[in-house]
Amino acid sequence: MKLSHTQKELYNVSPMAWFIKYVLKYKEKVMTSPLFFGSLVEEGVNALLEGSDLESALIHFEELFISYDVNGKDECLKTSKNVKYSKADYQELLFTEEELILHKEMDHTEKAYYSLLRKGKMMITEFHDNILPNIKRTIAMQEPINIKNEYGDEIIGFADMIVEWKDGRILVLDLKTSASPYKKDAVLTEEKGSQTALYYEALKDKYKLDGAGFLVLEKKVRVRDPQMRSQILIDVPPEELIQETFDNFDKVFYDIRQAKFPCTAPVCNRFGKKCSNAGFCSSGGVDVTGLVRKEVK
Repeated sequence: MKLSHTQKELYNVSPMAWFIKYVLKYKEKVMTSPLFFGSLVEEGVNALLEGSDLESALIHFEELFISYDVNGKDECLKTSKNVKYSKADYQELLFTEEELILHKEMDHTEKAYYSLLRKGKMMITEFHDNILPNIKRTIAMQEPINIKNEYGDEIIGFADMIVEWKDGRILVLDLKTSASPYKKDAVLTEEKGSQTALYYEALKDKYKLDGAGFLVLEKKVRVRDPQMRSQILIDVPPEELIQETFDNFDKVFYDIRQAKFPCTAPVCNRFGKKCSNAGFCSSGGVDVTGLVRKEVK
């Protein structure tokens, strides 16, 4: 059996949601903006890490921010009905009065599209100005990890980057786009740090790592201080957290083998959003409204 950190975290939130997505192969028909926005910003940042200048990286991001693969079909991000933007995606303070007049003729999808396009370019610029100068050199990007336990189960994934920091330390770093800042001890806590603990343990011998961390690009612009913010959070994952992380993987592997897939409806219906699998669960798998099945070759 193979599991990534993302898959493990979904199982911990809702075993039934994991079963529907990874066993039955059902996905939400509509893709929400966080599922593509972070990936496209990462592409712009990767261009910087590969040596592109800021202008070229911004052009690259803008070219990518036109369409995206939504359940196997290339969808226009500005007009598609299968792409959903939240209310928070659109922020008027990013635009001039002349631009806001033009926005009056647009629906929310189009306005949010232009807002996220501008935010993405601001975030890439923030990375270029305030994070990139700390990176002496890029050693590896999208470095694969593969760890087997005693039963042959595999933990898989990709670390965003291995870099040499300006002070000579070799670090494994994870790029995050977030609506709110991370806590300063994020690398040390199970809530956020289990992912970096996993990458650190998997790659520490190969790259002689000195630590791990998060590079956080905030996507919410504050009214009082209308600019992008970033965080650099670096530490050494403690042994206790590393052990907790692997213990949790082993537990999830075991529970999946025992076919433990309970519905955790109160947990799924978080942030005022109804679980996309609610109809499926309540109907015993008959109602698949809002879901689409991925074709398995």
